[in-house]
Amino acid sequence: MELRSALLRATRPAQDGAGSAACQPRYRHNQRCRGGRRRIGCGTVTIVGAARRNPLSGLFVPEVRVLRLIHQAQRVERGGTWLGKRLGHLLRYRLAKTWGIHVHPKAQVGNIRLPHPTSIVIGAGSIVEDGVVISQQVTIGTKDDSHRNYPTVRRNARLYVGAMVLGPIEVGEGAIVGANSVVLSSVDPFTVVAGSPAKPVGSTSAATSRQPPAT
Repeated sequence: MELRSALLRATRPAQDGAGSAACQPRYRHNQRCRGGRRRIGCGTVTIVGAARRNPLSGLFVPEVRVLRLIHQAQRVERGGTWLGKRLGHLLRYRLAKTWGIHVHPKAQVGNIRLPHPTSIVIGAGSIVEDGVVISQQVTIGTKDDSHRNYPTVRRNARLYVGAMVLGPIEVGEGAIVGANSVVLSSVDPFTVVAGSPAKPVGSTSAATSRQPPAT
């Protein structure tokens, strides 16, 4: 009802100069309504903290939620307490059941980007640094039964749909792994690889690797 009344006031013709100012946007940042929504002008919009903005799809809430759950699960499980381990297990179960994402508590995950957070596996011992872009259906893990041979993905690298990075290798800074590629050897910085097994097919610059990914 509040939103309907606001829209009616916004579409009602102004009686005079003073009345027209009533329907102009009013940015009252401290004024909130039910559900955590913040009033802006004559309507309401949802604000989710400092959420990242996707250039094509606007405010992408699932990405923020998934990344927050990953970091929370790792933080409580590394505390070493029984309650922390149980809580971390519940958080990881929620990630797996809702989005199909499996991140081992021993994996080191930085401030990454998840444009489409679904069906992602990051194994124990894997290191994923800040700024890495991981698309859906990506696997980062080992290629055998060993629990020590895990990859390292450096800053601003991009792993596109269905990519697999397996074994004790390193994906260099700003490197790009094409869709459905299987990476079994190390990738040099600012190099584009594709295929199965993945081979270099081009190169990229430092400026290009820092641009927001297209979805």
